[in-house]
Amino acid sequence: MTHKLTRLLALMLAVIMTFSMLLVPVEAASRYRDVSDRAWYKEAVDYVSERGWMTGVSETYFAPNAKVTRAMFVTVLARYAEAEVNDDNAAFADTPAGKWYTGAAAWAAENGITSGIGDNMFGPDRNITRQDMATMLYKFIEKQNINLSRKENHSFTDRESVSAYALTAADYCADVGLISGFEDNTFRPKTTATRAQLAQILMRMDKLVKEKPVQYFDGEADDKMSVSVYAPQGTLPENTTMTTSRVTDEAALAAIQDQLEGNVLAAADITFLKDEAEIEPDGEVEVLISLKQVICSDNLHV
Repeated sequence: MTHKLTRLLALMLAVIMTFSMLLVPVEAASRYRDVSDRAWYKEAVDYVSERGWMTGVSETYFAPNAKVTRAMFVTVLARYAEAEVNDDNAAFADTPAGKWYTGAAAWAAENGITSGIGDNMFGPDRNITRQDMATMLYKFIEKQNINLSRKENHSFTDRESVSAYALTAADYCADVGLISGFEDNTFRPKTTATRAQLAQILMRMDKLVKEKPVQYFDGEADDKMSVSVYAPQGTLPENTTMTTSRVTDEAALAAIQDQLEGNVLAAADITFLKDEAEIEPDGEVEVLISLKQVICSDNLHV
């Protein structure tokens, strides 16, 4: 009998032998000479570099304190959004075809993230202020349908110095935890943003998006197995339902074990339904399988 393999490879429950050696993970040194292991932005720089959203100014230097230009900012946002950009598409008089930022500027304009600085000019080489960065971030989040929860009602001590057009955006970015301000609780809206600050904001935004599942599914595969699924934002449509059953067919378990290249002790077959029709998740979901029986001894861990 051919068994339908789960579309979501089930959690692999492997029995691991304990050894007398204690393995302690060591944080890797940054690839950049100007990013100290103790720098507050070290994690963020590594995070955005590994994902290709930001690159160094050379192979060995990141320039964390360098100013961010408007061209840099829209380019980074386009990379984060995995947008398809065309550098032959000139949306502004000062973003001619063929420049490295032309397509990103056009993408940002087409998506309502920026309207430029007036007179059909974008100002690609201008340093971006913190309030303009917050404004573009706010519009980007809105256009991308990203849903971030406000964690607090934050108020900077220099809030009155934020320009009227940026006030809503600055408040939002502070309330959801994207921009934390400085140690003296100031926002400093006219200050130019640095590359380290941009890396930190990108990392925060990505983690906030990923840590907030919008749907949670819980089901019993059998009387000894429960299955929980966390579906990140945009992965499954609203009003999706889940059915699950335990995989007992030996051939199916063997096929899963071959695919995972490990010792599979249990697996679940998971199906998502929308209006009684099967659907596939649009992206990865997190699956947690719990068994009521627990293996435990001095030498084994589950």
